[in-house]
Amino acid sequence: IDGINKSRGEKVAAEGKPPMHEVPEESNAVVNKRKAIMEVMKDSSIPWPEKNKRILELQQQHYVPEDANEEENTSHQGGDEDINVLIEKVINNDKNLQEIELDDQNVSDDTLLDMIDALSENSHVKYLSLRNMKIGNKIAEKIADTLRENS
Repeated sequence: IDGINKSRGEKVAAEGKPPMHEVPEESNAVVNKRKAIMEVMKDSSIPWPEKNKRILELQQQHYVPEDANEEENTSHQGGDEDINVLIEKVINNDKNLQEIELDDQNVSDDTLLDMIDALSENSHVKYLSLRNMKIGNKIAEKIADTLRENS
């Protein structure tokens, strides 16, 4: 529980809790995923087996890589392997895949271009985030072409 420093009237954080400026900010995709799951959890009219099924579906709809909110790991080499599974879902037009967040991921330009190519034929993905990916003009142009084709 937070306390107040009586001599100065300042708030003091409880032990074990980091100050607010040190808590990592969650991405929109993570927040949306949590909200959707909480809505299912709060609904007391849904039996538990159905809740479990709906939560699994929501987790697939709101794809967020496991390390999306962690600091960039420069030694991470599995980025292309991880995204290949995602590309397959995009190519197969997986109806459960509606959001893709690749923020801060270490993915090669060629692999990212493959994913963007796959998006040109996909009708279910509605949200794509590539923050801090250091994409160049070639990829930006490909994204613009894909948006023109698939809008």
